[in-house]
Amino acid sequence: MNQLNFTHLKGTTFEAQTFTIQKNGSPLSLVGASIKMQLRKCYGTTVSLELSNGSGITITNAAGGVFRIDERVINIEPAAYKYDIKITLSDGSVHKWIKGEFNIVETITS
Repeated sequence: MNQLNFTHLKGTTFEAQTFTIQKNGSPLSLVGASIKMQLRKCYGTTVSLELSNGSGITITNAAGGVFRIDERVINIEPAAYKYDIKITLSDGSVHKWIKGEFNIVETITS
């Protein structure tokens, strides 16, 4: 599983992040796939932010395995969150190739 960490200032715009998923060196087809990402302070706690297809995540090239977390203002409580990205393929198989920390920090100027 790939580890990717983010640090973001509360109440500011998170720039879009694009991902390409490959399996055995070839793009993984995301045709018919669903993708979901959740931020939590730790496992089993309340979801602080959830993104999914059409609601913060866009599959931009399904055949090429490309999707993005869309640009958006993130305005949740400052904390060190954990996240992973769950991809459910059209055949029903479930994969998590990306995880990490998503730190939201307080800003000075309101």
